[in-house]
Amino acid sequence: MSSCHEMKQGDIYVCKDCGLELKVVAQCKNFGISEKAHDHDTCNFICCEKEMVIKE
Repeated sequence: MSSCHEMKQGDIYVCKDCGLELKVVAQCKNFGISEKAHDHDTCNFICCEKEMVIKE
């Protein structure tokens, strides 16, 4: 799963185990900035002990 710095408005992320879906309704204020530039501000979304993936 992308970090929040890479997520775009309208993207939908899903848990492959339970089917939970999250939709991005507002982009991160640091959109487009690499996660390494914000190591103190990393954010990954975990469900069922696995990273969520973008829905295709």
